[in-house]
Amino acid sequence: MQKQTLKCSDVRHLIHLAVGDDTFPEEELRLTEHLHECADCRAYHAETVSALHVLEQVRDVDAEDSAPSLWPGLSKQLQVRPAAPPIPEKRRFNISVVALCASSLTLALVTLIGSLPTNHADSFGSVSAMPAMNVNLVHRPRSSAESRPMRTLIEVPAQGGGVVWVDPVTRQAYIPDVIRPTSQPTAEVRDRNLNF
Repeated sequence: MQKQTLKCSDVRHLIHLAVGDDTFPEEELRLTEHLHECADCRAYHAETVSALHVLEQVRDVDAEDSAPSLWPGLSKQLQVRPAAPPIPEKRRFNISVVALCASSLTLALVTLIGSLPTNHADSFGSVSAMPAMNVNLVHRPRSSAESRPMRTLIEVPAQGGGVVWVDPVTRQAYIPDVIRPTSQPTAEVRDRNLNF
């Protein structure tokens, strides 16, 4: 049977066990053979044995209280010390609230101004030009055979020779696609019945 040579790392593990008397007899035999051959492991074994002897000697010595602990005195002083009143935080100017208020007021002002009626003499103002089909129709039969809806519009001459048709019921203005010049005075208003 061949003898297996131990590595130094395995021997150091066995040294720890041997110092505490925790090895088997065959492990002790292999350890002593390796210690005869390796000087480094022999020195490590001697240091470990001397460290264990020092620990065994100190184990039975009572610990001496050289000085009182510092913490009990500090804890008493901390308990006696009065709590400092909290320092109020400085009030700072909140610019985001001002920006929000300014933008809200601007939006409200623009909405209010946009909804105000205009008062221009040369334009039709809030009178909107809509297609004729959106106006309420009045049914006036011409004859028994023909029944078409009739609508009454007022022709109002506009400045520049144009014509605007106004429905007196809905007060809606209708601007024709082709503006034709008129020979009538601008202040004259004529009623016409239109058949659609």
